[in-house]
Amino acid sequence: MHGSFTAAIRAAALACALLSVACVPLGAQTAEPFNVGQSVSLHSKVLNEDRQILVYLPDGYEHSSGSYPVIYVMDAETHWLHVGSTSRLLSLLGTMPQVIVVGVTNTDRARDMTPHPATPDKDFPGGGGSTAFFSFLMDEVRPYIDRQYRSSPFAILAGTSLSGLFVIDAFVNHPNSFNAYLAASPSLWWDKNAVVHRAEKALQKPLTRSTFLYISLCNGDSEQLRSSAREFEAEIKKRLPDSLHTQYLDIAGETHNSSPLKSFYAGLQWLYSDWASEAPDDMGALRRAL
Repeated sequence: MHGSFTAAIRAAALACALLSVACVPLGAQTAEPFNVGQSVSLHSKVLNEDRQILVYLPDGYEHSSGSYPVIYVMDAETHWLHVGSTSRLLSLLGTMPQVIVVGVTNTDRARDMTPHPATPDKDFPGGGGSTAFFSFLMDEVRPYIDRQYRSSPFAILAGTSLSGLFVIDAFVNHPNSFNAYLAASPSLWWDKNAVVHRAEKALQKPLTRSTFLYISLCNGDSEQLRSSAREFEAEIKKRLPDSLHTQYLDIAGETHNSSPLKSFYAGLQWLYSDWASEAPDDMGALRRAL
């Protein structure tokens, strides 16, 4: 799985490079840059290192005065670009509002995305630093975004696999930190399902505001992962009805590493299923919007 994930990262990085370098018309002598977002180097006092933050702004941002919900995407080198493109398409279709998409790239993924285990994991011996990373996200990244961009209070946290574990762990321990949590194939098997077991007690507390939790699996996920996710779903269903809204999706025909594209598309559709705007009524109108 590690090799395939690395290959996916390299492929995504190449795609980003191809999209951001040049559009060269036939016969042209010069190339025009085609930018898809902004890259910010942010020094973290919490993590004691520099971190790259990617920012995807909605169409017309520079000419507007409005504020926008923010999607915080983990594993940004792989998923920031397609989440930005997905949100743009869905907003053009009138099925969700325009959003800002903030991606956090990795320096040590296993360290940052995993809670401290009872015993070190042999495959991820450096794991266990998610508490510090959560502080970095909440105390450094989000305040920076709120200062530099016109963000609205509605915030979404999205991740997949180990970063999906981070999303669920954030929901269990800090359910009011984000308005919505999107987790594709979360690695809830970590530390013998420890996050699932913590959830049993933590989720007994009622939520103080409407919160949205979306989890997807695919047929390419391991049985260990699927079993831990089903156990977590069972814990959620034990809750008394309150302001938590949940959605579970099983995606067919995808692998563990390919499913996030479909997962986040479906997750954003579900999250904004009650939201509607004026949408293009034909392909000509859509082309003009594009």
